[in-house]
Amino acid sequence: MEEFRDHLRRASAAQTADSYARWATKAERWSDSTGARVTSNRLVYDFAAHLASSPDGDGKRHAPSTIRVGCAALRRYLDWLALRGYPVAQQVRAEIQHAQVEVQFTPDDAGVGLFLTAVDAELHEPYAVLAHVLAGTGMRVGEAVTILGTDVAPSRDDGLTRGWLIFTLRQTKNHQSRQVPLLPEYEVRLRRYVSRTRPDLLGDEPHDYLFPVRRKAKPVSRTEVARKLSQVGQRIGIPITPHALRRFYVTSLMRRGVEAATIMKVIGHTDADTFGRYYKPTAEDLVGKLSQSMERGPSAQRA
Repeated sequence: MEEFRDHLRRASAAQTADSYARWATKAERWSDSTGARVTSNRLVYDFAAHLASSPDGDGKRHAPSTIRVGCAALRRYLDWLALRGYPVAQQVRAEIQHAQVEVQFTPDDAGVGLFLTAVDAELHEPYAVLAHVLAGTGMRVGEAVTILGTDVAPSRDDGLTRGWLIFTLRQTKNHQSRQVPLLPEYEVRLRRYVSRTRPDLLGDEPHDYLFPVRRKAKPVSRTEVARKLSQVGQRIGIPITPHALRRFYVTSLMRRGVEAATIMKVIGHTDADTFGRYYKPTAEDLVGKLSQSMERGPSAQRA
């Protein structure tokens, strides 16, 4: 590790070099203890998730800024190893770069939680709350930015989404309006924005956009939303994009037992093949489904 520290000191301040070397040492110890050797494009992501779920030296949760430094140090360490000819490091470095633009990536609960914490710490409204809404509805960015305040209402008592907030989308990709439920765990965040922050964004402008540009009668740009959220994902080492949040929403509904046909209607898909690329069950998912099937018993399975 001293060689890595000396390498850093040639181009960085001594304090930065020492900090990155300490983080690289922590990452090595973590990988040794967990078996998470440098063999996967999830390395930086897994390290970030580890830091998010483990306490720091004072027994407190790591701050998002601290996690970003740790992930940046790990990437720098991998770059250095790759330059020194370590084949595994070269492989992982390439895989991490590829993962940052991989459209098939679906974050898990821990990853999304870390991402949203970073978003709240770094972004102003309405960009921060939009990240929560995208995770909780699976909407496309272009659909979300055009929502009006009157397009959000409590659901009717349908037995499935009882008490959930429902978004009515009118400007969609296929030009057909549809209704999308907000996962309950994101409701408090949205209501706080609507009651506390949105009135200030609206100002005296005569419009009803739910996510407006401050004091202007127009919604925020979908391009700007996508850019800001993707940048946060890159800074914390998790390749989360608005489209990745859409996949996360689909996975969340599947794990809650919602049928695929219903989810397709909710997210605005008519092609089953396209929808199939949005949900990749993990081993835990398959074990869970098998356990549920066994609990129901043979007679229930035949019914």
